[in-house]
Amino acid sequence: MERQKILETIFHLKKPDELDHLAEQLRSVGWDSPDGEVAHLTSAHIISILERYLDGRLTEQQVEDWANLVEAREDITFGVQEEDEDMVTAAIHDLANPALEGNITHESAKKLVSRLRDFEA
Repeated sequence: MERQKILETIFHLKKPDELDHLAEQLRSVGWDSPDGEVAHLTSAHIISILERYLDGRLTEQQVEDWANLVEAREDITFGVQEEDEDMVTAAIHDLANPALEGNITHESAKKLVSRLRDFEA
């Protein structure tokens, strides 16, 4: 599977039980893209993941694993516009690093969704 397709599949995460398989595929293409950035992660992707966590379709661990797959990758751009990048990057950092930022809870997920939606508006 090509790099962009793998990343887009991860962003949308329609089948959470495939996270481990997607991680293997992502490892096979490496961290750096020879052509530069190839996929674009937006606040809408994060909101979708968090909404699925809030309604019980994703676990706390799945959200963390998802965020770890996309955090700090050279082949992903973050945000729709340049000013969105910091908000999206910070949200991914928070979700990927519960030891530093605290475990995700329903309350923290709701707050993050609200912040991301406010920022989109």
